[in-house]
Amino acid sequence: MPSVQFNDFNTLLDHYARKMASNTAIIHTDAQQKEHMVTYKQLRDMSIYNAFHLWETFDIPITENTVVGILSSNCVEYCALVLSLIRARAVALQLSTKNSVDALTHLLKDGKADVLIVHPQYEQTAKILEEAIPGLKIYFITENSPEDYSSIPGLSLKENETYPISPEMEARGRGRLEDSNRTIMYIHTSGSTLFPKLIAQGNKQIMTGIKYGEYAQSGLIDSNSSACGFLPLFHVASVICEYLRMLYYGATYIVPPAPSGTFIPTGQNIVNTLKKYKPTMLLLVPWLLEQVYFVAEEDPTVYPLMRSFKLVIFGGAAFSEQIAEKYIDQGINLVSLYGMTETSGPALFADADRSNKEWNLLIPCHPEFTRFMPIEGDEGKELVFLEGEPFLAPGLSINQQTGAFHTGDIFVETPVGSNKWLYRGRYDDILVHSNGEKTRPLPIEKQLVAEGRGAFSNIAILGSNRTGTCLLVELSSNKDRDDSYQLLLSLVEKINQQIPKHSRIRRNMIYTLPPGRVLTCTAKGNIARKKILIEYEKEIEELYQQGDTKSGRSQEMVINPDSIECFIQQTIAEILNQPAELFSDHSKSLIDMGMDSIAAMELHGRIMAQIPELKLAFASIFDNATIQALGSHIFTIAKEAVVEPENIRGFLQTSIASILDVGAQHFANHGSSLVDLGMDSIAAMEFRSVISKRFGFLTLPYSLVFEYPTIQSLTEYLVRASNAAKTQNGAEDDVEDLDAYFERFVDKYTLKDIGPFGAKQSPHDSAGMNILMTGASGYLAIHVIHELLLNNEVDHVYCLIRGDSADASRGKLEGAFDHFHLSKEALLANEDRLTVLPCDLSDAHFGLDEATFNHLRENITHIYHGAWRMDFNSNLEAFEPTCLLPTLNLAKFAVTYSYRALVHAAADSRSLIPEAPHPPDIRIAMPNGYSRSKLVAEEALVRMAQQGLPVTIFRYGQISGNSTTGAWNTREQFPILIRNAIKTGVSPMMSLPTDWIPVNIGAKSLVELITRQKQPDESISVYHEVNPHPAESWSELIGYVGNLTGRQIKMMSMEEWWINLLELAQSDSHLRATDPIFTLLPFFEKMAHAPSPSTEIKLSTTITCERSLALGQECPQIGESLIARYLDYWRQIGFLDESDFHSANSIPE
Repeated sequence: MPSVQFNDFNTLLDHYARKMASNTAIIHTDAQQKEHMVTYKQLRDMSIYNAFHLWETFDIPITENTVVGILSSNCVEYCALVLSLIRARAVALQLSTKNSVDALTHLLKDGKADVLIVHPQYEQTAKILEEAIPGLKIYFITENSPEDYSSIPGLSLKENETYPISPEMEARGRGRLEDSNRTIMYIHTSGSTLFPKLIAQGNKQIMTGIKYGEYAQSGLIDSNSSACGFLPLFHVASVICEYLRMLYYGATYIVPPAPSGTFIPTGQNIVNTLKKYKPTMLLLVPWLLEQVYFVAEEDPTVYPLMRSFKLVIFGGAAFSEQIAEKYIDQGINLVSLYGMTETSGPALFADADRSNKEWNLLIPCHPEFTRFMPIEGDEGKELVFLEGEPFLAPGLSINQQTGAFHTGDIFVETPVGSNKWLYRGRYDDILVHSNGEKTRPLPIEKQLVAEGRGAFSNIAILGSNRTGTCLLVELSSNKDRDDSYQLLLSLVEKINQQIPKHSRIRRNMIYTLPPGRVLTCTAKGNIARKKILIEYEKEIEELYQQGDTKSGRSQEMVINPDSIECFIQQTIAEILNQPAELFSDHSKSLIDMGMDSIAAMELHGRIMAQIPELKLAFASIFDNATIQALGSHIFTIAKEAVVEPENIRGFLQTSIASILDVGAQHFANHGSSLVDLGMDSIAAMEFRSVISKRFGFLTLPYSLVFEYPTIQSLTEYLVRASNAAKTQNGAEDDVEDLDAYFERFVDKYTLKDIGPFGAKQSPHDSAGMNILMTGASGYLAIHVIHELLLNNEVDHVYCLIRGDSADASRGKLEGAFDHFHLSKEALLANEDRLTVLPCDLSDAHFGLDEATFNHLRENITHIYHGAWRMDFNSNLEAFEPTCLLPTLNLAKFAVTYSYRALVHAAADSRSLIPEAPHPPDIRIAMPNGYSRSKLVAEEALVRMAQQGLPVTIFRYGQISGNSTTGAWNTREQFPILIRNAIKTGVSPMMSLPTDWIPVNIGAKSLVELITRQKQPDESISVYHEVNPHPAESWSELIGYVGNLTGRQIKMMSMEEWWINLLELAQSDSHLRATDPIFTLLPFFEKMAHAPSPSTEIKLSTTITCERSLALGQECPQIGESLIARYLDYWRQIGFLDESDFHSANSIPE
């Protein structure tokens, strides 16, 4: 708690400017990526300086009634402007950038705004608002403003910048607010009508709310605290609960760096920022906290970092219990809060004591003003605040009967009598989306029904705990269903212009009820939303999972063979006014089934409407007169048409313009960030869906639009991915061309004229080994490091890890030891034998300074190369900068000083493989860039070995968990498949190798083999690290799983299992969207539709077993004992539940 109690922010800044002038208040990074640390003295002087200039700049006198709108994304100028307006005694009207123009117009008029200050990325919106609101003055928040507009100077807050404060400024700006309860800002809610509703935030109300936060956070926030502002500043949770709260305690507020101009809150970007600044607390909405979780599961350094935070706070929507429990299990102090715009932030808070595990049970911050009122026929109670509650905004509607403000939020006391409350949902049907945004469906439903003029009996809009809305419509029986559906689409398009973007209804999220089914209503005629959720659970899940419009009309054409044929079937059925089932045999002639030239012309027109750039001759409709033949023809030419760069750019430009409802010219600069041009997470999700339909023959990453945020970068990615798809589909498999293609790459990455390598002598022949490792934070490599540190023949291990600093790289390594349950004692006891270096392997000197690089050149005796990009979608060219060039650089390094290169570069193959170099034939690798790049690297190394460079190649099969601890990464394919078999009672039959090698055995064997004496006649050695004692089959392995869990597990064909999985996903309550099986759906789908391999892959291990005791004698059999250890480990970490073991056996001896 601050030693001085403040009643307004002007007094607060004046005090801190005197008492802690040099303390850092704000950290931010400018457009040139230069970091600035702004002190409390600077912040105070800036607010006075800018307040004075606001009085001088605006053509209106600043009074307590002057309202200034702010329309901007997060930036340091926004932070500065808020304080400047408070100092100037003006009222800041904070506008969500997600609002429609109509909503913004309404808010500015309702708040009687005189001025609007905007970020340049909203220039077009500002011009529209200027025309819509006579007298509204527009200024820009950044120093560079468009022509004909002025900007507000001095908001950029540069480090060490001084502000010339004249005596007049000082006298006018200094001191407390005259009226401590005056309104200092407006923040809006979703409102009870179509438009958002302004809520006044009084100075006293805000200051009281911040003080009472101390009730739950005692001692957890002080002047040494810091927080990163990931949430939008126009939201109460960000501007009051985080920004102003940090300033109140004299702490530090960090504006996340935004290289592209706007910070994109992906899980990876948030984690990168947290690693850089290491704040003491974190505040996120559940949706973002879930994104961080997915990164943490892949990056072992994230959980230790989050454990160091005093608080990890979330609020605004429901949170996944499974993910929350994982955070708790990792020792993270996860705390839930409840607040609302009407209470200026938190009103209920979970116990913030780190030992408390009840992360979701909330306690009132001000119990004497808080009540929970019973609801008839419901165990839940409605939260209300009594009149006089100091948190409450002025002017709220007070229920005269109860004397309270009713929140409409329902809680259940858990347990009864504890005064701890579990949030359950909304009483008044507000939809709270998973990203924290809110939608009020009732006014939208009423307007649609009213304007439908009898076409719709009822409409229900749903979307709680979802990323967006969906709409269910019951059409009137006395109207033409086709006309009614078209009317609905036009009305939805119209209403989408009036409501916030997060509330908008997409066409593919509309479900039309079939005749005979109805939307359940209450006795008063209101939509019974909870019952509808239950009655239409399957249909709603299909909408969110598949995104197809369930209206009985033709679906959009996705460019893959099945979708094209389905589109033709439904379209020709509509044209000929026949049931679609009549055309289910795709080999039948459409001419024989009634298609004449008129129908063919309409079919041709509808196909061309889907893909305008398609070069489809009308005659081809008759030349390919079956659905199967026409579909195949369209697929072939469509793939060629859509991958033309110019066509891609045009498609992307018009598509994003349509989604954001602006002119295509707005996106004419293809190098501009789409985020800066107005694309938010909702629009990005829809944009990816549109791209996926156009490029249905590709598997696109979910983060596609954020990873490639410009039209140009998206185009380049889609061209690369399409070319890779051609390669994988055999487009390059012409004998002469493919051989030349392979040879070109091998030749490019092979050193020539190495010379008489054997004549050179290493200065370390009699000394111990000094090993250089790449890819050192990987699963196998971490275990190799562990073994090397235990080996007395190894003098030193140097680990090259991608990272910004040595500390960050070492932290990554230590985190990996924790993550893979390896004892840190080996690290701590051998600190002087282990050096971790951040690197850039594409650089000839590995990105190291000259002294460090020279030290390595003088000391390294062996190189372990394990860094390889895990990407099965890209083509061979994509692996050049990150994999092939580093291999060449390492070879140059080895040749220069006569040292051995140890290369872990296993290429996939299709038959029995001897322990010898592969023949130089690209066809033995799987047809993807990953496998082919490894084969190129291996062949290049073989050719260098033939010139004398000592090379050892290790080929690994499937690496499984540690045979001692049972620890196995639960995000891998086989753990997920085994878990799913236990949960569902079924498993696919697969002809996959079952020669899994436990990771500890694979690592020990590798170290054993590289420390042995090389045979005199060997310039190259090849070892196979697979289990010499495999199981007979996958079915045998699943049999062990069934025995150990007491469950009957049925084996199905891969295709049957895939269909069963999709059905379970739609109907079975224990298969939720967070189930790990869904992370591998695209992979399983490919397996389900791919032909079974004709030859089983088998690696010979004769030589390896002879030379390695670890592999030959210590490797355990893939049997019940080993599987039991894995199951036991998964049970311990919560990957499996106790209920998964009907009669759990102990681990066999």
